[in-house]
Amino acid sequence: MVLRLYRFRELRPDIDVRISVEDEVIDFNTDDVDVALRFGQGDWPTLYDRNFLSVCSPRLVLEGPHWLKVSAGLKYHALLHEETVPNWRMWLMVAELEDIHATRGPWFSHAIFPLQAICDSQGVALGDIPLVDYDLVAGRLVKPFDLTLPSDWGYYFVCSKPAVVRPSIIDSRDCLMIESKRDETR
Repeated sequence: MVLRLYRFRELRPDIDVRISVEDEVIDFNTDDVDVALRFGQGDWPTLYDRNFLSVCSPRLVLEGPHWLKVSAGLKYHALLHEETVPNWRMWLMVAELEDIHATRGPWFSHAIFPLQAICDSQGVALGDIPLVDYDLVAGRLVKPFDLTLPSDWGYYFVCSKPAVVRPSIIDSRDCLMIESKRDETR
C-alpha cells in the first residue's frame, strides 16, 4: 500500500500521512491517530483479503542444483516463516507435500523480514498477495508454484465513529478502496 501512497497525495495534498506499524490496540480517544489499517477476522468490508502464495527470488527457480521448477525441490530450500496464519503446514497440506518438515527454517515477527530474506535468495516464503504483488509484477520475486492459499483474515480500515463522516477520512477510505479494487483486476 505504501507504493500507492502517491495517488492519495495527488488526491489530498493537504493531508499529512504518518505510517506506523503497530500491533497495539488503538484508542482513538487518547492516541494521536485518525485511522488505522488492521488485519484480522470480521464481518466488515475488507480492503484486501489475505491470500498467500509461495514466493522466492528468481535465482532459486533458475539457478543452483535444486531448482524450484517442481515442488519436490522445495525440500532443499529454507522455509521462511512469519508468525501468523496461514503457515507452511497448511500450504504443504493443500499442496499434498508430506515429506517436507513444515516448521524448519527461520521465523520472523513481521512480514517485511521474510520478504527481505527471499529477495536475497535465502529461501521461500508465503507471501501475502497485497505485499508481494508489485515485486511479482516487477520480476523481483517469482511464484514457483501455482497454489494460492486462501485465508479468512483480511485488511480493514478503521476509525472512530465521529471521524467516519469527516471528508478527509472519507477520502482516505475511498482512495484505499479504489486501490484495493485496482489490484484485484490485475
